[in-house]
Amino acid sequence: MKTLSLRLTDDMYRRLAEESRKTGASKSSIVRKAIEAAISNGFGEEGSSAFDLVADLCGSLKDGPVDLSYNPKYMEGYGK
Repeated sequence: MKTLSLRLTDDMYRRLAEESRKTGASKSSIVRKAIEAAISNGFGEEGSSAFDLVADLCGSLKDGPVDLSYNPKYMEGYGK
């Protein structure tokens, strides 16, 4: 296993330490999992679209209006 050093803001370190205490996982383990998740999800990948970021949520809502995106009646009173 390779070693990597990095600098964290005080707030980020505090939150990492808090998560470590709360879960009982080591700080290193939490950081490794976060890096793996970021790499697996294409974090920072150029060309990622908004759809790519929310693809897992598409189709997750049930019983909503089918014409929500184009029916003007849903915009009545919006912004007032």
